[in-house]
Amino acid sequence: MASCSVENWTLQDLASALQDMQKDQKRIAVPIFQRGKRWKPQQQKVFIDSLIKGFPVGTMLFHEERDQGGKRTYILIDGLQRGNCIKKYMNNPTEFFYDSNISDEFCKTLLQEVNADKEQNYPLVRGVLTKFIKEPQIRNYHPMHD
Repeated sequence: MASCSVENWTLQDLASALQDMQKDQKRIAVPIFQRGKRWKPQQQKVFIDSLIKGFPVGTMLFHEERDQGGKRTYILIDGLQRGNCIKKYMNNPTEFFYDSNISDEFCKTLLQEVNADKEQNYPLVRGVLTKFIKEPQIRNYHPMHD
């Protein structure tokens, strides 16, 4: 009779194993019967948002195989969309940053600090902050030096 066991992996361990980086002698193989990447960007956004908020997102199902050297290969049975999304997030977390991640309270506080008109500048502040977070090249931009 086959046995079942539960392993807890970090998001980084999962992303590494999916990239065939073989951390701790572990690797995830995606069998040919998997249907490929199917989630649309909105589905990915909702999934990552759930992870960030700590909501339960389900499990992934693997079949474990070991070779002669003790290296473990996990055949992915269920969870390909979640796994691909986690790998994408771990490789580029700012891709999943949106205006909605910035709280209204933060924007109001920032506008108060710079003594700006809240109504007129509110969308501008959200846009600038989002661009700053998503686009690393503007982090070196200093408007005071222009």
